[in-house]
Amino acid sequence: MRCTRTLAACIAVLVLTGAVFAAGYFYDNKYAVSCPRGADAEFAFTSDELDRPLVLIDGWLMDLEGVGVRETFIGQYSNFSYVPGSPSPDGRAVYTLALRAVDMQQPVALTLFVPEVFGDYVLRVDGEEIASRGSGAFAGIVVDGTALLEFDVESAGGYYSGLVYPPVVGTAQVMGMWQAVRTATSGAACFAPLVLAALACAVWAPRRNDHVLVLFAVLCLCMSGACFEPFAWQLGWSGPWLHAAVDALWTAVLSCATAMALIVSGLADSARRRRVVFSLLAVAPLASGLLVGAGIPAFPALIGVNEAFQIVFRLTAWALVMAAAAAGLRSRLADAPYVLCAAMAMALAFAANLLDAGAYEPLYGLWQNEYAALAAMAAFAALIVARGRRMVAHEAAAHELDVQLRAAEQTLAHIRASEDATRVMRHDLKHHANALAMLATEGEWDRARAYACELSEGLAVIAPVRYSRNLVVNAACAAYLAAATEQGVEVRCDVRVPEKLPVRDGDLAVLLSNLLSNAVEGCWRAPEGSRRALRFDADWNGEALCMRCENSAPEGTPSGRTSKRDPAEHGFGLTSMRQIAQRYGGSVTVRHADGLFVVRCVLRLGRQGGAAQTDKSSAMSGRMRNG
Repeated sequence: MRCTRTLAACIAVLVLTGAVFAAGYFYDNKYAVSCPRGADAEFAFTSDELDRPLVLIDGWLMDLEGVGVRETFIGQYSNFSYVPGSPSPDGRAVYTLALRAVDMQQPVALTLFVPEVFGDYVLRVDGEEIASRGSGAFAGIVVDGTALLEFDVESAGGYYSGLVYPPVVGTAQVMGMWQAVRTATSGAACFAPLVLAALACAVWAPRRNDHVLVLFAVLCLCMSGACFEPFAWQLGWSGPWLHAAVDALWTAVLSCATAMALIVSGLADSARRRRVVFSLLAVAPLASGLLVGAGIPAFPALIGVNEAFQIVFRLTAWALVMAAAAAGLRSRLADAPYVLCAAMAMALAFAANLLDAGAYEPLYGLWQNEYAALAAMAAFAALIVARGRRMVAHEAAAHELDVQLRAAEQTLAHIRASEDATRVMRHDLKHHANALAMLATEGEWDRARAYACELSEGLAVIAPVRYSRNLVVNAACAAYLAAATEQGVEVRCDVRVPEKLPVRDGDLAVLLSNLLSNAVEGCWRAPEGSRRALRFDADWNGEALCMRCENSAPEGTPSGRTSKRDPAEHGFGLTSMRQIAQRYGGSVTVRHADGLFVVRCVLRLGRQGGAAQTDKSSAMSGRMRNG
């Protein structure tokens, strides 16, 4: 059954992620959208075609320094060195393209989106400079019949060289809507991980010993920073160190995902292994950042080294995640399916990058690695939630064991006190018997009868050893009712419950503790000299547990306030009592009148198989006058 669920989850991840990739490739790809194509250094468009963003891909002339002029399209070449006859990625090139409005007699104002340029650039329109490095992502242009675009790009040890991404042009309204959609998608990709990181930190703060939570928070923070790149470009931030930071952040995302997978699978369970894993995985982002930020500008030939490093690291990280998933599945670990789902998303991203051969760039949405990272992040978030649920369940079980232990200790203390009282009574009984015998021998029958009545009243105030065979119920009654009896409260108790009840011991203990402790407090708050009485009844009919507690209370007592110093821990506790009752489909009702405070509580637990044997402690009363 578990294998079936794991297989179904993996298939779902593959199908959903694959569908997102396919939809992006065919419907959100700059190279596949319906758009005019340029040719012979000209891009012609009509007024009807201005209802959507126009991607300037084809028809560019590139004048590469030392090579000459050639027609090209934007997006294929990520480096000058790929151009035939160019010996180096460094150099300077001028890209030119004429925009021509076919059916418009009046000038038309357009907005041009300048794509990310990995070097210094100057953008001229009809010979006038309108944008350069650091000026932002948008520039306004006017097409009066034709307008000549010139991108003068210079690279000297940059990450890439030339124009890597095609510009986009359109009317101000169309480009505004286009940018709003892009901002929304990029903002979601940036903000969602930030929220998850904050939640992970909030959960981690009270514990501070969960390495998986720390890694998940760092993963989310790194991904949020990596997805901030489009906003950085719009703000005019650029340069080798920006690209170095982005590369380092994406490498850190893979490092954190790999470390999480190794830890939850048990492959890095010891402190020594964790230190080794963390050290090795921390080196990768640092090496990537230094290579891009400092190495390539100084030694342009390191571009190939960087590409090889990225490929090797990504494949290694994926292999480690797959190995961790396989080890977890073999050991039947609960977290293994989540790791496997994350590995499937990573594998699809690698396959998509290989299959599209650089012929993909989103127009509205995200890149494939961002979609895959979000899918992997969702898988790890589900892993964190599952771990949290198990931890809560374990803590609840530990709490119940603690409740049972404290109940057993209270019951034992009560039994010992009762045994001590019985031992004293047995010792004194000999003296009482001798005294009665002497009175009978001397014929003092009236004195003997009075002595016997006094002895009977003294025996009546001794608390019973057991209120109930149910451990929790007995402990609560022993802790509160017996003590109240000894302090002068008239207590009556009638309990008819089985030894086992279909309710969590922790819930039952909290319910009874609130009910009885506040009833005892109410008795003590009764006016001086008034009758202080408490009655507690509990009955189990096979489907519901019904409890009623009645105690003396002064007139005007508010039904939700306490006189104790710590009302958060004491008080009437009606909120927690009602929450517990609602959890079991029951209710709590309160009535205060005629100097009595009455609380009724019902837990609907459903009919249990077999007739549960109940025990009844005979109606008991204890009377002890003050004074």
